[in-house]
Amino acid sequence: AANIQDDMSQQRLNKYFTKDNDLYKINLDIRKMIIFAVQNIVKDPPFTRLDLLSCRNLLIYLSSQLQKKLLPLFHYSLKPKGLLFLGTSETIGSSADFFHVLDKKWKIFSRKEGSSSFITSREIYFMSDLPETFDVKIMENTMQTIETKLSNLIKNILLKYYTPTCVVIDEKGMIIYVYGRTSRFLEFASGEARLAFLDMIRPELKSKFRNKINEAFKHQKELLLNKLQINEANGTAYVQARLKPISKVDFYKGQLLLILFEDVPLVELQEKQGEKETDDNNTSRLEEELKYTKENLQTTIEELETSNEELKSSNEELQSTNEELQSINEEIETSKEELQSLNEELSTVNAELENRIEQLSSANDDIKNLLDNTEIATIFLDKNLCVKRFTPKATEIINLIKSDVGRPISHIVSNLHYEKLVEDARNVLQTLEPITTEGIDKNGHWYVIRIIPYRTITNHIDGVVITFLNIHTQKQTETRLNELESNLTTIKDFNSTLLNTISNPAIVINTNINSNIVIANTIFLNQFKISQDEIEGLSIFELKLPWNKNALKNLIDNLLTKEKLVENYNIGGETFVTAHRFSSIILLIITRVC
Repeated sequence: AANIQDDMSQQRLNKYFTKDNDLYKINLDIRKMIIFAVQNIVKDPPFTRLDLLSCRNLLIYLSSQLQKKLLPLFHYSLKPKGLLFLGTSETIGSSADFFHVLDKKWKIFSRKEGSSSFITSREIYFMSDLPETFDVKIMENTMQTIETKLSNLIKNILLKYYTPTCVVIDEKGMIIYVYGRTSRFLEFASGEARLAFLDMIRPELKSKFRNKINEAFKHQKELLLNKLQINEANGTAYVQARLKPISKVDFYKGQLLLILFEDVPLVELQEKQGEKETDDNNTSRLEEELKYTKENLQTTIEELETSNEELKSSNEELQSTNEELQSINEEIETSKEELQSLNEELSTVNAELENRIEQLSSANDDIKNLLDNTEIATIFLDKNLCVKRFTPKATEIINLIKSDVGRPISHIVSNLHYEKLVEDARNVLQTLEPITTEGIDKNGHWYVIRIIPYRTITNHIDGVVITFLNIHTQKQTETRLNELESNLTTIKDFNSTLLNTISNPAIVINTNINSNIVIANTIFLNQFKISQDEIEGLSIFELKLPWNKNALKNLIDNLLTKEKLVENYNIGGETFVTAHRFSSIILLIITRVC
């Protein structure tokens, strides 16, 4: 870019860059020194003997468990005293034993000396979802043992059932064992290879198996699917399938289901065909298909009712939480108003105080009356730092009595934890620069201590004036403000946690502030590849998302004027949202993105 000349000297530009119109290109000699390669840091072997490893803004997208596996690998890849350069939002965490911190702000680390606890990429791949204490060799041996035992168990069962073609699936519907030629019943779907049984079963059999598999797992009973038709090159063939749950075994966690495919005996088919005409067979087939369709429809309806009940319950909980949040926000607003009122009162008091000090310097005849009635602790010292006058309030801070007039202030016991009072008074006399500081007495009351030169009407310096302003109430108010700010942070974290419980991408906007984004859940941020810092305080219309802004504006206007809940609203393309309005806050949940 052309603006690099602002950050680089002309000598470096001439040496390492070539100017092309308004742009700068890196010289070919330097580009030849750079190798570009695709590297999977989890699976591929690492590069070694590196002077600098720059890994900026990558670790934030990885789990903490995987980060713990990668940092030792980075340590292994670097030379002694090699540099690791991370992003500003990243840290080495619990791997501080591997690196020294060179620059905390810019996250630059130096490799520590010593052996590296390097773990191979194969181990990292297998251990990415396992506890740190899990041993890979133990895992491999265990898996081999499980596979051997499972194979023997299934073979025994197959021998018991005359070894027809069969498959074994787990609770998730994934095929874990195949026996015999299953090409008549199973086929790979186009696209990425999948081992899901319902994805591989012939299309004409899928609807018949779906509910029966769930029923067999749920009730743990054997089921028979009879007279299943499959389309083959030479016509229609009839088969039957037997679904047999496998009892729990010690070496496999979870439930297994054995599905055996058998041809329907030809004699049985001929007998059934002889008993009824072709029309009767068609009617029977249609009735069976209608039965399966009804069962599928009933299951779908039950699942939909369950989902609706769960969604209703979640909405009620969310509404209750939002009401509590609104109440807390109102309390915080009230506290802020009270704090503002206190600050205004304090400013007024300070203004009155300054006015009184000016009156003291210009009205000698009223000094005694003023000193006897003012609530401000004030001590007047001469050039030798001896007491000239003091207000009655000053006796609460320094143990003064009437006979102390003329005595050095250093001879009088003070209740204030301020050892530099005499020293600071001398400095004010010498430099004529006022000193303001804070101090606390033995009773825990805070004061603002101000030492200023004592000026006569003729602008002659004749000592110092020490005032003690009680700011104990202000200190308590500051403490309370810190507590309120801490509570507000906790509330924000609580809201973020609640929003993350929603299983769909969700975002909250404030219509009072130009439809600004308040917060978004993690699913939303991950789906659109943006961070919370990038969108916080940004208007929803400023996001670069494939949404129709006019449709989105119409939705928000509709919520503000008419509806409180709009479901499955199309905001552009095939994106649908469900919107809830809570006062000026709107919650948008993306229900479907196609």
